Amino acid sequence: MATVRILSGWTAPGGSTVAFINLTNLLNDNGIDAVFYGPHNWHLDKCRGTDQQSLDTNNKEDVLIAHFVPLRKERPDLHKIVFSCHETNLYPLKDHTLDAVDTVHYVSERQKEWHGIDKASVVIPNIVKVGKRKGSHKRGAVGVIGSIDDHKQTHLAIQAAMVSEPKGTKILVFGDVTDMEYFQEHIKPLLKNKRVQLCGVLGDKTKMYSMVDAVYHASKRETYGLIKYECEMHGVPFYDLFDSSSHSECWSEEKILEAWRNCLEL
Repeated sequence: MATVRILSGWTAPGGSTVAFINLTNLLNDNGIDAVFYGPHNWHLDKCRGTDQQSLDTNNKEDVLIAHFVPLRKERPDLHKIVFSCHETNLYPLKDHTLDAVDTVHYVSERQKEWHGIDKASVVIPNIVKVGKRKGSHKRGAVGVIGSIDDHKQTHLAIQAAMVSEPKGTKILVFGDVTDMEYFQEHIKPLLKNKRVQLCGVLGDKTKMYSMVDAVYHASKRETYGLIKYECEMHGVPFYDLFDSSSHSECWSEEKILEAWRNCLEL
């Protein structure tokens, strides 16, 4: 039996990690053997996952989906090798060899255009898990969701919420600090205001969206507007300050599964 082996160089909290967790679960739920490998532990209790040292590439019938890892020039003897790209400037494909890759996977057409390379490719959006906000009463809080760093411009989202929302409204910041220098310079001063609260990463998305009345977003660029679609599905207003998420598409899980079956030749 063939196995889909998904290898990522980043399995800490983040959009790509969530995407691969969801893909691993979707494949396994539909009778396709899949394992998610990576260097961090965050994914391990959320899908069929293990560490990257356990990756086995000896079965010629297997498929490899690689992400955010160094690429070899020599192609392993596998049925199909796909490089799944979830980044733009953080991982410009023109700077990496793709000789061992059969197909490049993008999450949006705009991302594919940004990279602009001549390589066989497919565009398949990420899976968005459907949720429902609990109750319709006001929470008196808004959210800022995502990694805390310069690219997400978390401070601008917080500042926009401070200006736009009533003074009694709390601003809950959900996400990991991925740039400590940025945090010290831009976020720490804002924490002096008692309205602003760091909440870390909350794995229960429905619980998180049930804590806020709206979400503010200030990312410079998004390859896929996951938070936008999660807000829509939970019935929470989404204020995208720089319109970074409007270009992506949201597909049903059935359509995504069929697209991956075709891509991986399963």
